[in-house]
Order: sequence, then C-alpha cells, then structure tokens
Amino acid sequence: MIGFWQKFPFWQTFMLCAIGGIFGVMFTIPLRRALVVESDLPYPEGRAAAETLKVGNAHRDENGQVEKSHDFGSPLRDISIGTLLAFVFGLFSSGFGFLGEQVSRYGKIVSFFTGTGFQFSFALIGAGYLIGGQVAIALLVGSIISWLIAVPILAYHVPHGLQEAGDFALMIWSTKVRFIGAGTIGIAAVVAIISLLKPVYSGFKSSIQTMFDRADGQEIPLHERDIPIVWVLVVCLLLVLPLLALFGDFASYSDSTLNAGLIISLVVSCVFLVVLIGFIVAAVSGYMAGLVGSSNSPISGIGIIATIAVSLFLSYVFSDKHAHSIGLSNHFLIALALFVTSAIICAASISNDNLQDLKTGHLVGATPWKQQISLVIGVVIGAMVIAPVLNQLYQAYGFVGALPRAGMDPANALNAPQATLMMAIAKGVLSHSLDWSMIGIGILIGFFFILANKFLLDAKKWALSVLSIGIGIYLPAEITLPLILGGFLSYYVKRRTTEGASKFFVERCATLLSSGFIVGSSLFGILLAVLIGFSGKASPLVLVSHHFAGTANILGTIVFILICIYFVRYILRTQKAFNNKTK
Repeated sequence: MIGFWQKFPFWQTFMLCAIGGIFGVMFTIPLRRALVVESDLPYPEGRAAAETLKVGNAHRDENGQVEKSHDFGSPLRDISIGTLLAFVFGLFSSGFGFLGEQVSRYGKIVSFFTGTGFQFSFALIGAGYLIGGQVAIALLVGSIISWLIAVPILAYHVPHGLQEAGDFALMIWSTKVRFIGAGTIGIAAVVAIISLLKPVYSGFKSSIQTMFDRADGQEIPLHERDIPIVWVLVVCLLLVLPLLALFGDFASYSDSTLNAGLIISLVVSCVFLVVLIGFIVAAVSGYMAGLVGSSNSPISGIGIIATIAVSLFLSYVFSDKHAHSIGLSNHFLIALALFVTSAIICAASISNDNLQDLKTGHLVGATPWKQQISLVIGVVIGAMVIAPVLNQLYQAYGFVGALPRAGMDPANALNAPQATLMMAIAKGVLSHSLDWSMIGIGILIGFFFILANKFLLDAKKWALSVLSIGIGIYLPAEITLPLILGGFLSYYVKRRTTEGASKFFVERCATLLSSGFIVGSSLFGILLAVLIGFSGKASPLVLVSHHFAGTANILGTIVFILICIYFVRYILRTQKAFNNKTK
C-alpha cells in the first residue's frame, strides 16, 4: 500500500509468516504454565472447545459405563441446544436476511456527537458469559470512556465540515479515540509483563527441572510434558538464521546502494526487534486471549504498539540526517518498519490462538508437546497459502491507494483499515508528524485505574482489569456491548444460583450452552464462507431485498432478546430440576 512492492513475493511472505508464527508457538511454551495452568483467565473459546470434546464422555462413570441421564444434567442436550440456536439464528440473519445482524446509531444527540451499536452475535454472548461479570464491567467502563466522554469532547474541538454526523462520530473514534485505547492497552501490557516475569521464570525453571527429572528416570505425567525448554531455545536460535537472510534480502530492495556494515547493523537490529518485542507482544496477546477470547482480542491494538516501538527504534538509530548521509531513504525505513512489525504480529497472532488451544488441551488432559508440534505444522501450512491468497485479492480488487492495473474501479478496492492505520503510524513516527496526545491520554487513563485498583478499590470485589478497560475503549461498540451483556447475564445467573450440590450442574449447563453458542456461530460462519467462496457473491443465501432491512432489524432485535431470556431461564431451570429431583 506504500508502493514498495508491486505484488506479494511468495518466498519472502512465506518466510516472514512461517518464522514469525513458529516464534509465536515457541514463545507460548514457557508461557503455558503461567497463563494456562496456574491462571484463572477464562479462555472462552478454549473452554468451549474443551466442553465440546468432552461432551461425548460426559455420561460415563469411572468404569466407562454410561450413566443414566438426569433432567437436570444432560451435557449433550445442553451443548446441542446452544449450537442449534446460534446456527439457526445465523442462518436467518447473516444467511437469509430475515433477521438483522446488528443495530447501530451514530450521530448528533442534542449538541454532542456519539453513538452505539450492538451485533446480534451469540458467539459474543457465549464468550461474554464465560468471561464473567467483572471483566464485563471493565469493558463497560472502557466503552463509556470511548463513546460518552472521548468522542463527544474530541468532536467538539474538531471542525465538522460537510461530513454526515454519524460518519463524523465514527471518524473521531477510529482516528483518535482508538489511539487512546492503544495507549491504555500499552501501559496495561507493561504492567501485565511485569506481573508475568515471576511466573514465566517459574515456568522456565519447572521445564528445566522436568527435563532433569525425566533424565533421572522419573515418570512425568503426559499432560505436563512440553517441548523441552532446551529445544525451544535451539529452535529459536535456528530461526534467527533464516530471519537474518530474510532481512538481508529485504535490504537489497533499498533504492540506494548500502555498504556491508550498514546492512549488517540493519539486519541485526531487525532480528533483535522481532525476538524481543515478539516475545513481549506474544505474552500480552496470550493474556488478552485468555481475558476476552481470541476472536475478540484486539491484535491490531498490539500491532499499533509494535509499529510505534519498531518505528521509534529505527527513527532513533537512523535519524533523518544520519540516514540521508548513509543512503537510507525515509520510504525504505517505513517499509522496513512495517516488514519487521509484520513478523512480530505473526508471533502475536499465533500466540493469541495457540494459548486457547493449549487451554483446551489442559482441560481435556492432552499432551502439550504433541499439541505444540502440531501447531508448528499448522503454522507452516498456513504460511504457504497467504501470499497466493493476497495476490489473488490484490489482482481482483486492489487495495485503497494501491491498484494493480489502470482503469480499475477504486470503489471496489479493499479498505484494509488496520493495515492503513499501521502504515500511517509508521509514516508519522519516521517523519516526526505523529500526534502523540491521544496515546498519552490513554496512558494517563491506564495509570489512573492502576492507582485506583491499588489504593481505592477492593482488590477482590471491585478491582477493574486495566487491559479490559483499554480493550473496551479500542474495540467497536458492536463487539463490546454483546460481550458486556453476556457478562451481565453471567452475573445475574450466579446471583440467582444457590450454593450447594446444584451449583455444579447449573455452572456446567451454563458453560455448555455458552460453548454451544460459540460452536454454532462458528459452524455457520464457516458454511457461509465456503458458500461465498464457491458462488463469488457476498450474500449467496439472501432471500429479501435491501428494503426489508428496517423490518429485519426489528425482528432480529426481538428474536435475539427472546433467545437471551430463554438462555437464562434454561440455565436456572437446571437448579429447579435438581432441587425437585433430590427432595
């Protein structure tokens, strides 16, 4: 999009994604014990996958015999109902178009620009239920800061022009407020990394001890066996070699002839950034995945922070005057910053997904080292298809500001908003034109809540996750509000659930039903993606015209509310059935 490449070269793209992704797998190995085994993070998709895998044996006793089904506890029925409800709702909303997919209203209310939205996603409701009420409150605080404070205040001080009120409010949020969220996520990430230092060290120490114990002939349980930490270090060192070659090859794209010393310093600096920042953002991404789920984890927010860090480093080491004297153009440095950041984001993205997988494995008693090897294979296979897919998209549609052929319609170009944002940040940092005020405000907000948690709020009852507040500021309201509703439903159900034997069945029913929501939505999403791919149509199943949109939104709202009510009543009915059965 900055005009540095005219296509996606296969080998460079494959190597970048494969190396970054394998780093992501390796980085999760010492993090597994800290973030999965010894952590109380909810990992909604990980738990959903585990419950789905376990449901086939849910009725078997210790001897493997099938137990009698109870009216208050049928795991297969619970997860099937959740799956069916989410799948059918997706079919009639995203598929046929009879039900709306979301409602939103952005514009000017009295004299303030603001707005909100709500996506009718049962995957988000299920994930919100699993993350719980306390995280939901933190997300709500972030959303309030975003839409009721930041957007109205900033919009008041920015010229409106002729732009539509709703578009103007969204523009303020996307170009300014999201940077506030990134700043809050950034300071929360620093705190999270500091808090993880001790458990990560313990994980390294435990892994080394496990290796010695196995050498001494001690039996280590299968579910505790990671890839030995020595092999992790060896793989990371081996990955450095192709990474050096990759960045050396990229340096040859420079529009100036660079001497050998400069190339070596550039390449070594880039590899150092990938390893150091890659590990940090992998840890933070894994933490966020555990907090709100992989699907809702703001990887692009981490991408913003990584882009800033890499660009600042290159800007400091190769300042304008120095860079010009040695033949480095600003255009090349921007491209290099984005290339380095791409490897880092690959590591973060894979860590974000892998820790969910490892959580699933931990819950079902899988062998971690086998999972980790499978994850590496998956990364390599995935990396093979990225360049061809991106090339095909580029040739078919182009990207905003980068069309492959003359005469193409710019209206059909793909927006790639997160890539555009990171490109703008890299340009801003390296040309010293980035507005740091929004990021600074986000950092101050993060500091405020860190201090409030420490000195003002009860740590157990009222302490708010600063990372969740940052995520609430950063994510669109359409995603945040369903998560919040799911968390509040969880709080309501737990308040209505009495202590005792019935609590187990209520919690199991709720987890399975929520997991079914995630599974059903995911299955329909896969089906729809396949149909879109085969048909070439954006909406291959739609049976109504666009004039039906208003009615569809009303019907979608009603049906969504009814299913949420049924969801709560179904869970609480488990407690009633148990009490009646055991009288």
